[in-house]
Amino acid sequence: MKKAFKYIISFAVLVFVLIVFWLNPDIKITSSILSPVLVDTETYYRLADNKTGEELEITLYEIIKDHKVLSYREVWDALRVLDEDPENQDNVITIFARQSIPKDDGSGRSEWNRWNREHVWPASKGFPRGTPAENSAAYTDLFNLYACIARVNMHKSNYDLDNCDKKYDVHYNPPFDVPSTLRVRVTSGNRAFEPPDEVKGKIARAMFYMALRYRGEDGEPNLVLVDTIPTQTVSSDYQWYGEFGKLSTFIEWHLTYPPSEREIHRNNLIYSNYQHNRNPFVDNPHWVTNIWRIDGDTYIAFLSSISN
Repeated sequence: MKKAFKYIISFAVLVFVLIVFWLNPDIKITSSILSPVLVDTETYYRLADNKTGEELEITLYEIIKDHKVLSYREVWDALRVLDEDPENQDNVITIFARQSIPKDDGSGRSEWNRWNREHVWPASKGFPRGTPAENSAAYTDLFNLYACIARVNMHKSNYDLDNCDKKYDVHYNPPFDVPSTLRVRVTSGNRAFEPPDEVKGKIARAMFYMALRYRGEDGEPNLVLVDTIPTQTVSSDYQWYGEFGKLSTFIEWHLTYPPSEREIHRNNLIYSNYQHNRNPFVDNPHWVTNIWRIDGDTYIAFLSSISN
């Protein structure tokens, strides 16, 4: 009875909001003060019950694939909500430098004091700008997009993600303190970028989502997680194929840093306010190691090292 009452209240709030925006079409949502609509995730994923491996992967793909696709312009307003600073509703928290910066200071290119839209899975690795792949849902998928300091976005480039040993601020000298675990490694033939610890888990789960959601069907890019870097992108007349790594590192980050309340809230907002689909690996973290494997004994040894 209590559960039914909660859904009735949530529906009433949604109807009220829709009426307000229908009467005032010029209003833009720029604050996450509105709570996401409650969803019964057990019902949402009911078709995936008792499935494992490839069968689970295909079923989850079918569940999440049909979603609303935003324009790249609409992404600006969405990120102002999704990445809002909980301590300052006029600001966003940027994904890598973890800086709180005014929402109105968007559209930067290479500045330290402005933010832009960061594709964590780089667009150049599967859905490059200026190609037909740019028109796919992957380019504006909010699970892969975050507010990011423009200069950091530029230096991160399209590097793969991995654990690195060189501190980011040693080389680039930002005008503010960045997390001590934010690093970039640039060596001959091997380039990688390491985000700060506090976002490693949600970035890994975003990468798992992208590899699940974009499988090369219906003209969409085929995105594949691999355990070697650097990775490659290949195009044909019919499809873009993009690799991204490093898979074993993503599994490590996922297991080490479970979903936070803020990540869960972001997942709920994307579902209720924007795309109307979910990231299964935020809702059910155990599915990651049900789908992705590192070959044979290497995988078993890897999991053992993480648990110790």
